[in-house]
Amino acid sequence: NKSASIEDLRQMYAYGRFWDSDRLMLLYPGKHHDSGYESYPNEFDENRNHQCKISMVSVLDGSSLDLTIGEQIVRLVE
Repeated sequence: NKSASIEDLRQMYAYGRFWDSDRLMLLYPGKHHDSGYESYPNEFDENRNHQCKISMVSVLDGSSLDLTIGEQIVRLVE
Protein backbone atom coordinates (compact mmCIF):
# COMPACT_ATOMS: atom_id res chain seq x y z
CA ASN A 1 0.00 0.00 0.00
CA LYS A 2 3.10 2.24 -0.22
CA SER A 3 2.73 3.57 3.29
CA ALA A 4 4.77 2.94 6.42
CA SER A 5 3.55 1.57 9.71
CA ILE A 6 3.95 3.69 12.83
CA GLU A 7 6.58 1.19 14.02
CA ASP A 8 8.60 1.67 10.82
CA LEU A 9 8.40 5.45 11.17
CA ARG A 10 9.61 5.26 14.75
CA GLN A 11 12.50 3.03 13.70
CA MET A 12 13.43 5.46 10.91
CA TYR A 13 13.38 8.34 13.39
CA ALA A 14 15.54 6.41 15.89
CA TYR A 15 18.12 5.48 13.24
CA GLY A 16 18.22 9.05 11.97
CA ARG A 17 18.94 10.34 15.44
CA PHE A 18 21.49 7.62 16.21
CA TRP A 19 23.42 8.09 12.94
CA ASP A 20 22.88 11.88 12.89
CA SER A 21 21.36 11.62 9.41
CA ASP A 22 19.23 14.22 7.68
CA ARG A 23 18.00 11.91 4.87
CA LEU A 24 16.20 8.67 5.61
CA MET A 25 14.64 6.05 3.37
CA LEU A 26 12.47 3.05 4.17
CA LEU A 27 13.20 0.38 1.58
CA TYR A 28 10.75 -2.44 0.91
CA PRO A 29 10.74 -5.28 -1.61
CA GLY A 30 8.11 -4.90 -4.32
CA LYS A 31 7.29 -3.27 -7.62
CA HIS A 32 9.49 -0.18 -8.14
CA HIS A 33 8.25 2.90 -6.27
CA ASP A 34 9.93 6.08 -5.06
CA SER A 35 7.85 8.55 -3.06
CA GLY A 36 10.50 11.25 -3.23
CA TYR A 37 11.92 12.97 -0.17
CA GLU A 38 9.62 15.05 2.02
CA SER A 39 10.94 17.45 4.65
CA TYR A 40 9.92 17.24 8.30
CA PRO A 41 10.94 19.72 10.97
CA ASN A 42 13.30 18.54 13.66
CA GLU A 43 11.65 19.25 17.00
CA PHE A 44 15.02 19.17 18.79
CA ASP A 45 16.85 21.51 16.38
CA GLU A 46 14.74 24.11 14.58
CA ASN A 47 17.58 24.86 12.12
CA ARG A 48 17.58 21.29 10.82
CA ASN A 49 15.01 19.31 8.81
CA HIS A 50 14.81 15.60 8.21
CA GLN A 51 14.01 14.32 4.74
CA CYS A 52 12.21 10.98 4.56
CA LYS A 53 10.90 8.78 1.79
CA ILE A 54 9.57 5.30 1.06
CA SER A 55 10.99 3.28 -1.81
CA MET A 56 10.44 -0.17 -3.21
CA VAL A 57 12.65 -2.32 -5.44
CA SER A 58 12.02 -5.70 -6.97
CA VAL A 59 14.44 -8.36 -5.81
CA LEU A 60 13.55 -10.61 -8.75
CA ASP A 61 14.18 -10.28 -12.46
CA GLY A 62 11.63 -12.70 -13.81
CA SER A 63 12.19 -15.87 -11.80
CA SER A 64 15.77 -15.21 -10.67
CA LEU A 65 17.51 -12.74 -8.39
CA ASP A 66 17.95 -9.28 -9.93
CA LEU A 67 21.71 -8.75 -10.03
CA THR A 68 21.26 -4.98 -10.46
CA ILE A 69 19.43 -4.49 -7.16
CA GLY A 70 22.43 -2.77 -5.56
CA GLU A 71 22.62 -0.25 -8.40
CA GLN A 72 18.88 0.40 -8.10
CA ILE A 73 19.19 1.11 -4.39
CA VAL A 74 22.12 3.48 -4.89
CA ARG A 75 20.10 5.45 -7.48
CA LEU A 76 17.22 5.73 -4.99
CA VAL A 77 19.52 7.13 -2.29
CA GLU A 78 21.06 9.75 -4.58
